[in-house]
Amino acid sequence: GIPLTVVAVIGLLNAFNMMDGIDGLAGGLALVSIGAISLFAGHNALYGAKMMMALLTAAALPYLAANLGFLGRKSFMGDAGSMVLGYLLAWILIRLSQQPGTHLSPVDVLWCVALPVLDTLAVMYRRLRQRQSPFKPDRGHIHHIMMGLGLGPRATLIALISLATAIAFLGKISSTLGFGSGANLAGFCLFMVAYIAIVERTWAQLQARDAALPRRAAA
Repeated sequence: GIPLTVVAVIGLLNAFNMMDGIDGLAGGLALVSIGAISLFAGHNALYGAKMMMALLTAAALPYLAANLGFLGRKSFMGDAGSMVLGYLLAWILIRLSQQPGTHLSPVDVLWCVALPVLDTLAVMYRRLRQRQSPFKPDRGHIHHIMMGLGLGPRATLIALISLATAIAFLGKISSTLGFGSGANLAGFCLFMVAYIAIVERTWAQLQARDAALPRRAAA
């Protein structure tokens, strides 16, 4: 329905904006999403959606080369760029999942953009649980947590791109097994609960560690 679609588009806009925290992450996740859409939709994707994905890929690849410093001076997409990524992917996913003849169901959409969506849900859940605004900025995103564990920006980027790719393949396997949309959705929800629980526990451990450092220094 229209209300759910509006919420989904706004949510995906903000999800990619929130994930744009280290070099290459938002653009890399957009490419993973495009690959996942192609994996799920196969050759039955509509021509307009195929062209949009091709254009988005053609724009993202040179941007990533510049953003990661391979072309000398770096360039950054900013909020406007990350929101455009989210909007275009939302348009592609809505278009393909609502047309008969494609192999992309509405549940498959969740697996195609799983990591940005899961990170956003985990962050908003934690902020609400702490009685804070869900839109209040902090350093509790998955890339901040991984760097807090000692990974560098490039190692974090590689790890998250690999994780997003693995989640997409997991979703494809779940869809291919033929359990139906209900079982596929239940599988995603179980994965979401596990993801949020692991991220929340890791975040709490990092917070406890950081809080103990001043006391140790004072002692």
